[in-house]
Amino acid sequence: AMGKLLAEPEMQRFIAELDKGIKRLMVPSQRAPELQKVAMGLQMARPLVQHLWHHRLALSVIGTETTDAGPGVAVALAVELGDQGEGFITQLQGLINMATMQAPKQPETIGEHTFQRIDLPFLPPIRYGALDDVFLITVGAEVLNDILAVKSGSAPGLNSNERFAAARKKLGSTSTNTALVLHLDLVRAREQVKPFLLGLTGSEDFPPLVATLLDELGVNDIETLTYTGQLADGGYRHAAFLATKGQPKGVLKLFDAKPLADEDFHAVPADATFFDVSNFEMAAVFDEAMRIAGALAPEEVAELNEEFEQYTGMKLREDVIALFDDGWAFFDAPSQGGMWLSGINLVIETTDAEAFMKMLDNFVTLIRKEAGEDKLSVKQYEHNGRTIHYVTISAGPVPVAPAWGAHGKRVVLALFPQMVAQTLDLLAAPDVKQRCVLGNPDFTRGRKLMPPHSTEVGYNDTRGGAAGLYKLFLPAATAGFSFAAANGVPLDVSTIPTQLVMTRHLFGDVYSVSHDEHGVMFVSHGPLPVPIPSIGSGGGGVATSAMLVSIMLPSLSRARELSKRQVSLANLRGIGISCQVYAFDHQEQFPPDLQTLVDDGSIHGKQLISPRDPSLSPDRASPGDCSYVYIAGQTMKSNPGNVLAYEPDFDGEGGSILFVDGHAEWIKPPRYQQVIDETRKRLGN
Repeated sequence: AMGKLLAEPEMQRFIAELDKGIKRLMVPSQRAPELQKVAMGLQMARPLVQHLWHHRLALSVIGTETTDAGPGVAVALAVELGDQGEGFITQLQGLINMATMQAPKQPETIGEHTFQRIDLPFLPPIRYGALDDVFLITVGAEVLNDILAVKSGSAPGLNSNERFAAARKKLGSTSTNTALVLHLDLVRAREQVKPFLLGLTGSEDFPPLVATLLDELGVNDIETLTYTGQLADGGYRHAAFLATKGQPKGVLKLFDAKPLADEDFHAVPADATFFDVSNFEMAAVFDEAMRIAGALAPEEVAELNEEFEQYTGMKLREDVIALFDDGWAFFDAPSQGGMWLSGINLVIETTDAEAFMKMLDNFVTLIRKEAGEDKLSVKQYEHNGRTIHYVTISAGPVPVAPAWGAHGKRVVLALFPQMVAQTLDLLAAPDVKQRCVLGNPDFTRGRKLMPPHSTEVGYNDTRGGAAGLYKLFLPAATAGFSFAAANGVPLDVSTIPTQLVMTRHLFGDVYSVSHDEHGVMFVSHGPLPVPIPSIGSGGGGVATSAMLVSIMLPSLSRARELSKRQVSLANLRGIGISCQVYAFDHQEQFPPDLQTLVDDGSIHGKQLISPRDPSLSPDRASPGDCSYVYIAGQTMKSNPGNVLAYEPDFDGEGGSILFVDGHAEWIKPPRYQQVIDETRKRLGN
């Protein structure tokens, strides 16, 4: 679907226009000096991003280690070099040097390979260099030796990990259909993290309460978590597998339920924009929670049950929890007539619908006593032979009337009695299989791609969501093109694709949860890597758009002010980088004033003008004009929390401040003046 979308002529034209704008942005602009740093960053990042997009990448968090510098994390990053590897290495080395603000030490030769090394305070050594057909970056004292041992065959690699191989097989992941793999060995992670945490606390072992809690929650029974992202069946498939051992307990009890049947979907209308249908054993999960809580704090559990019974007149387990069976359905649909999320229905399968309805009546009675009996009233009426209860609220103009009704053992709850009535009619309809979501071809297509014994299945109308999002995208993109044109990057607004083009290849996202004796599996399939939720579902698209516009219009002036703040912060960050570069060449001394940076070409004079300064303008600045106050006489060894330069408080709301450590932030009063005064006090001026 993504490939078809990108191949559309309108999309090709749009992408080409954006690419032209990015290339134009990469050229330093005299009209917009605040974008010069952005241009420099794009010039460096563009070839790196292009390389990473077309070549494989692997990141491994190998574990924790302890060195003379203290505890740390052992990490390795490998990037496939390909045909253009030499240029990529040069660009990436420059980026590393800029990021660490230091040149590497003398090259190190390890075995037959040569690597550069960088040492940073409080971090394990960083090494990088080419290893055959990959560029390798490692963090940690022994990581590189471990990788070389795997490459030589003297140590096992990830492919020999039985847990990893079993998970990939379970997920249907192969080298030809998988775009992304993530694997977390939780057994090894616990082995690594436990001594690390104990070392930080100075303890020999976890407190008994913590050890018991981890065991009872089932955390120790989870062995691995593996995720794969696959290009499959005309879309993108997400799949994750949680490998477990033993009988489900603790949090794993949440997934211990029977598979769904077609009848479980009958309450969901065919036009649902999203829904979730599941079998969830409320009583079993409650009993498990009480078992764990009872093992840790039995007196508190008994007290909780007693207080509940005293307050409600009902026993929590026998009179409430026992009434829940295992079926749940949660949905919203345009045919329900709601706006935004007001059309949501919750359908619960019960063990006794009549008793469940009485329980709800009891809870409303308790609420009436708390809120005042004149504020709430419970009424009921007959609809096609079924009784619907609803609450009227007279405390003010409350736009909802919570309601509930029953069909068989299913109880329907919604924010309006009309929606309850409609769902009850659907459940009772003789042609319910055609009128419910089982008659939606988009959903049935996706359901076939899910595991056959799923205990939970959900759906999201991605095409409808994209259509709703387009109502916001079009004016936002138009405004973005106008902003770009105002800053010297003209873009043609007619190249923005139409809604039809951007949605015609989309279809719904479907997801599921299933389990077996080996663990729990989560699977989803959709047209895009990320699903797009429906905006204005339930027929409220026009009203939602109008609501959003009414909210956005008063915010435009505020947004403009926030934009100016970001530009000012970018100015100060650029000044900070230039000060750091100057200090490297001048015995760690920062420049005597900001004009020095202009004179030596490090920054443009217009970068010294804040767009928030009411007395100056970047486009009409004269030599020597400056909005920022510079605190001279400092070095790279000065207190990192010292202020190096700051923007005056033009409007009483604060200003942007640059610190010696190079970071810049917006600070409000009274802290704004405090950090400036504290710096001057430390410097004695």
